[in-house]
Amino acid sequence: MYTQAIKQPATKPSYEELEDMLEKALARIAELEKLLEKYIGKHELNSRNSSKPPSSDEKSKAQPKSERVSSGLASGGQKDHIGYNLVWLSKISQTLIHAPLGQCECGIELSTAQVTRVEERQVIDIPKIELEATVHRKETRICRCGRKHEGEYPKGVEGHVQYGNRIRGQAVYLLNTQFISLERCQRYFDEMYQVRISQGTLVNWQQAAYRDLEAVESQIRQALSAAEVAHGDETGIHVGGELEWWHSFSTASYTHYHVATQRGLAGMKLGGIVGEFKGILSHDCWSAYFKLPCLHALCNAHLLRELTRVIQISNQTWASKLKTLLRTMKNSLEENPKLPQTTRILLQQQFRELVAQGLLENPAVVRTEQTKTTRGAVKQSFARSLLLRLERYQDSWLRFLFDARVPFDNNLAERDVRMVKVREKVSGGSRGAGAVWFARIRGYVSTLRKQNQNVYQALVQLFAGNVVLPASLILPNTS
Repeated sequence: MYTQAIKQPATKPSYEELEDMLEKALARIAELEKLLEKYIGKHELNSRNSSKPPSSDEKSKAQPKSERVSSGLASGGQKDHIGYNLVWLSKISQTLIHAPLGQCECGIELSTAQVTRVEERQVIDIPKIELEATVHRKETRICRCGRKHEGEYPKGVEGHVQYGNRIRGQAVYLLNTQFISLERCQRYFDEMYQVRISQGTLVNWQQAAYRDLEAVESQIRQALSAAEVAHGDETGIHVGGELEWWHSFSTASYTHYHVATQRGLAGMKLGGIVGEFKGILSHDCWSAYFKLPCLHALCNAHLLRELTRVIQISNQTWASKLKTLLRTMKNSLEENPKLPQTTRILLQQQFRELVAQGLLENPAVVRTEQTKTTRGAVKQSFARSLLLRLERYQDSWLRFLFDARVPFDNNLAERDVRMVKVREKVSGGSRGAGAVWFARIRGYVSTLRKQNQNVYQALVQLFAGNVVLPASLILPNTS
């Protein structure tokens, strides 16, 4: 049997040569670890460890574990919760009598028998859907003195035959709250009311609502500019096949949207709010927000997801401990909003120590022979980049810990921008000025809903010339 001889080195390597070989091996291992981290970081991103939306998660793989922590309560309605049940309506449209029919065994007609007991059940349903036509007749009369007097049509009655306020309000409601397309809106009215409304007419109603809400939008902007704490976010949308940006600025009571071709500071300022805002703005850690002249509060829900990514990539202890610490802070404040200042400072110190520990475990990547020709700063690992942001913006990350007005996360803004993504999925992108119209109308709709006002009735009143104002807003007198 042939066996190839293993070539042995002529002489044993010296200590210095072994040391050099070890350094090269360690350098190569470090290089391979970075490549592995880069690969994992790129291919294992999902909605639980980054800012990617849940819709982008791969359905074929096991769904990532949620960041939610069990409350320990049983599922379903809790004790003493307010239930919603059918109630007997006092306004009755009709009563149907169900009497026994035929004859008794004795031969007497049951219709002549005495009623001894009555039971009732009520069925609640919508009335039969049919169009209602109202004729407006304008009269001209001549006084005995010979002067002629003409009546006046109500405001909004302009055409020989036209649609009323309820049908216009319902169309705008469907387009801006249910996000159905123009074609599906057409089909709805055709099937429900047997009336064919052109897409051009639907677009005209959308434009009319946009025009009539200009003064309300201005007042919403003023209310948001004066807010103590507000939330900001942005997302990409498609307008005419091109990428544009949907900017959101909101509170628990008001919402404002605007569309811009730019994502950055210039795009934000087009909304007419951020330049005037002097309160605390909650947002993600996108650098453009820090150019605004206000205090900042960063979203810790984003931070929890990024810490999850660090754990998945390198399983570093400091990241797990920091996730636990953040949840401890949140739960402690929910249980005791008047948490002692000493306890808050202790939690802050623990935060700093974990960040310092993380920086020690993730030293800076320095420029090497291979990277000395590249421009700009040397790319750092994901973990170190996150730690540097934690260190730099520590006050903004922990503002919720020391200011009761500031929330733990920026979920309010994320909920507000989510609707435009839902609209794109349901009815596609916008064309022309449609995105601008939708932004103003949707901001009004969102504001009304936050204040528990009936959106449909408000849109009907809008076409009747009566603008339903959100709470505390007063429109200027334009007469």
